[in-house]
Amino acid sequence: MLVLVCVCLLVPVEARANDGGWWDWLWKWDAKFMGVNGEIHLLCLDKSGNRLPGCESWFKNVGRGMIGKKPRISVPAEDLKHQIDFRFGYYWNHGPRYDAPDPPTDGKLRALKLMATYTFHKNRYVAFTGGSGLLPVWGDRFDGELRGILSGGMLFHIPKAEWLTVRPELSLIPGGFTGADFGDPGVSWAHDNIVNFSVGIGIDLRRIR
Repeated sequence: MLVLVCVCLLVPVEARANDGGWWDWLWKWDAKFMGVNGEIHLLCLDKSGNRLPGCESWFKNVGRGMIGKKPRISVPAEDLKHQIDFRFGYYWNHGPRYDAPDPPTDGKLRALKLMATYTFHKNRYVAFTGGSGLLPVWGDRFDGELRGILSGGMLFHIPKAEWLTVRPELSLIPGGFTGADFGDPGVSWAHDNIVNFSVGIGIDLRRIR
């Protein structure tokens, strides 16, 4: 866990919904994916629907960290209720591409996750998330494929260590993929309407005391 936390701190990505970075694992493609994920805050609202200033402060907080100062809390956790963000992530596979025995099973796969997301903060420890967007995929033996993606999940701040966050999430990729899509027409592997489970671990710069 300590190694993963250090990785999250060092990954040079934009802010997630908590002004930190994410390290994600994804399953259900057969090929196992991992990657980095982040979000840029577009709008923050309180429980009355009033806009909260300072919604995006990642660049400011990183700058403060570079000169040895603590991150500045731009939006207090107790005030934040609704949030709209732009999420982006970069993923890569490790291990075989397919669970089928048909060769070839090797080859690199890369993917981007580009989404608009909404987060409802139930309290300072629990939030519900959802979003939709595009999933470009490319790799060895094929130029690229584009799919839509829908997702929903939860965001947890760990009590007594609120700077550490965990985000389990389910995503739907309508249409799915086949071996031919990945440049392997001789492979029988195919999945329609992929339901994908992911787990993300992140750092909340605004809750580091």
